[in-house]
Amino acid sequence: MRYKKSIIIIIGLGVAVFVYFLYPKSKFEGILTNEVYLCPNDKEINFVYEKDGTSKIYSFRIGDTVPKILIKNEGYNLSEPNFSADGKRIIYRAWKKNDPVIHLFVCNSDGTNSNEIYKGNLLFDAKFSQYDVDEINFIRASEYSNHSPIATQHPNGMDLYGYNLKSKTIRKLTDGNYYAINSYDFIDDSNFIINCDLVGIFKYTVGNLKKEELNLKDKIDSSSIDQIYSNRVSYSKTKEKYLISSNFEVYLWDGKDSKPISIYTSQPGIQIKSTSFLKNEKKVFLSDNIENITIINYKGEVLRKFKIPHPVF
Repeated sequence: MRYKKSIIIIIGLGVAVFVYFLYPKSKFEGILTNEVYLCPNDKEINFVYEKDGTSKIYSFRIGDTVPKILIKNEGYNLSEPNFSADGKRIIYRAWKKNDPVIHLFVCNSDGTNSNEIYKGNLLFDAKFSQYDVDEINFIRASEYSNHSPIATQHPNGMDLYGYNLKSKTIRKLTDGNYYAINSYDFIDDSNFIINCDLVGIFKYTVGNLKKEELNLKDKIDSSSIDQIYSNRVSYSKTKEKYLISSNFEVYLWDGKDSKPISIYTSQPGIQIKSTSFLKNEKKVFLSDNIENITIINYKGEVLRKFKIPHPVF
């Protein structure tokens, strides 16, 4: 009898564990960016520092040893402080713990005059349009769930949107319901690219939901492809090249039949977290997992390297 009771208890515990993973109790808690953002004047950097479940946006001028708190909003987590093209404004995300609603704010580059401009569920990577002062773009996920009994919940089912600040209208720029869109960039006022985890890099025409895949297969080591799809991609209008990166290598690519050209390899143990072209598009800006900033030219030569000053929270 005692043996049977033990078996029943063990089975019950097993069922409880299975149910816990299948239907986890934890609610949406947001995603903090691990990226840093360079101002178009090439002199200032914004970054997000998170501690004990809360986060603030910091800024520092290159060469300074102490960053300053740029934006804090008590009760909210903050992330993704993207600059406008002229460097005069910042757009950023704010959300409360266990709440899927994301609030988008715009403020001056010094953190003053912050105003909410839009809110909605599961919004990410908000940017000012480079071609319309009245439009912003952002990624929106359709759900927050897991696809396996043992997987961690995260946003998925993503598409890119445009929102007009004057007319208050929203338009869908992609219709792929992608598992995850890691980044996007506009090639010109009519074309843009998106980088999708596990799927690939796609080129779209604005107003046209048809897509063209920029195929990396057989052009690069297969072990690096998934890493590239998980990292940021950007486009240089003057160079007419795409900037892509694996966890340890940076490439320039024409997006066509040529193989990507490796221009930089990180030191052992240092993982590349984010890349972008500088506004003057003669240099590339890199951040890594140990809070280093590296600026290189198109040949991969290191022009400058420094560490992000540790903030006082």
